[in-house]
Amino acid sequence: EVFFTIWEEEKENNIQLANQVSRMTHRLCSRLRKVAKECELSRPIALLVIGRYALNMKDYSGAIEYLEQAAEAAEDHDMETYKVSATWLVDRATFETNKQIEESFV
Repeated sequence: EVFFTIWEEEKENNIQLANQVSRMTHRLCSRLRKVAKECELSRPIALLVIGRYALNMKDYSGAIEYLEQAAEAAEDHDMETYKVSATWLVDRATFETNKQIEESFV
């Protein structure tokens, strides 16, 4: 969450710092993909972070895919907080997708 909060705040104020945070988050997500494959219990949070990264990168279909997997994994492990977060972010990604589609017709 810290990465994403800083990233969102700095995107408007400090492009250089935002780019640096983006690169660091990309590396983190690469590692988390491996963690999600190896450790079943870490899957919900790993996929949630990757989905959040995809959402920030405006890869809405990728974000939805990862976040739906995160919600499913969270449900499998009775991790309600992660399931709620993932579901909320799926809704946000869906909204952004629809908004992007509407803007392309204008």
